[in-house]
Amino acid sequence: MEPSLVEKIANVKFGTNLFLQNNLAKENAIKSKFTIIDKVKIKQELPNKVIIEIIEKKPELVLLNKQSYIFLDSKGEVLNKNDKLNQSTAPILTGVDLQEEINVGQVLVKKEIRVALDFIVKVPEDKQYLIKEISVDDYGVAIYPAGSYKVMIGDNSNVIIKIRTLETLLRDSALLGNTIDYIDISNPDKIILKTKEGIS
Repeated sequence: MEPSLVEKIANVKFGTNLFLQNNLAKENAIKSKFTIIDKVKIKQELPNKVIIEIIEKKPELVLLNKQSYIFLDSKGEVLNKNDKLNQSTAPILTGVDLQEEINVGQVLVKKEIRVALDFIVKVPEDKQYLIKEISVDDYGVAIYPAGSYKVMIGDNSNVIIKIRTLETLLRDSALLGNTIDYIDISNPDKIILKTKEGIS
């Protein structure tokens, strides 16, 4: 996003009193032109500066669909499409097949996407490193925090308790290494840890 283009769209008239200009209309004009923008604030810094603050939307989920990556914000809006993952740290949603053509700016409402986003926004930001990959099926949410094992979350209730439980389990089960087949924390009071050898 080019700063000069933002300035042009904002149409800030230099040499006039900023307080006499309609900043809300200018902010809305910028937001409507760039779908990637989440928030815009135009303010004056005396004596002679105009500051345009922009906060971009960030991908909360990446949908892998037909060999392309679709980057979604927390509302399910398509921010970008690419054939490469780039530097995104957002978890990848797998197992969802979209038949229709997907366009930037479109809001996706498929059930699995909504459930995955609902789960992600409930996970505290400092714990999101635990979610590398996510899938949704009739059982509920499952995540893949590291390695090849699956962590079954179930429904989106008690997400914070489940994530804290998972963090503790991962610390305590580090000695198991690659022997974990899956962990079921859908009921945090009755955790199931299954190893590839069948020991639980």
